[in-house]
Amino acid sequence: MQSDNVITSTIEERIEDKGDPATQSIYAYWQSLKGTRLAPTWSSWEWMEIPLSAIPYCGVVDVIRTAGNLDFIYRFWGTAQVKAHQQELTGKSLKNMRPRSLSDQVFTQYSICYDRQTPCLFTTTIENERLDQTIRKYSLRLPFTGDANNANTADHAITQLFAYSFIDADEQITRRVLLNEGRW
Repeated sequence: MQSDNVITSTIEERIEDKGDPATQSIYAYWQSLKGTRLAPTWSSWEWMEIPLSAIPYCGVVDVIRTAGNLDFIYRFWGTAQVKAHQQELTGKSLKNMRPRSLSDQVFTQYSICYDRQTPCLFTTTIENERLDQTIRKYSLRLPFTGDANNANTADHAITQLFAYSFIDADEQITRRVLLNEGRW
C-alpha cells in the first residue's frame, strides 16, 4: 500500500547546538566514556547514566561488515520506537524497517556515523500529505568500538552504533503521521 508520508528533508546539525537536555546529557556521557580514544567501548556503557525517560527512545545496532556488504542489526529497539513505528526490530536487520523510505534514510544516517567514526545529529522532516501534518525527528547517532578484551574485534573498529531519536510533536500527531492511521 502506498504511504502518504514523504521525507522532505534530512539535515545534519551540530550536536552542541541542540538544546534538548536528554540529547546533551547522552552526548556528554558518551564523551566522558570516550576520553582520548576514537570512541568508547560498548561494554563501558551504563544505561542508568542517561536520563531514564530517554531509554524508550533509544536503539542500539550491531555493525555487520562482510565482504562488500554493510548491515545494522538491532540489539535494542526501545519501547517508544516500537509504539511509534508499530514494529519490533530487536534482533532484526534495519532493512526490515518499514516503510522502505524510512529504512533507507536511517541506513544512510548510520552509514555516515559508521564511516566518519564520529557522533552525528540529524533532523528529518516527515510530512503526511493526506493529513496535512508535519513532524520533525531528531536522531543522535553515537559510535562505539569493540571491546579491547575481546579477541574477535579490533579495538579501533566501530562495532555498535547507539541512537537516541525523538519526535518533536505530541504522541497523537506522531502516530497519525507515522502510521497513516493504519495505512503503513
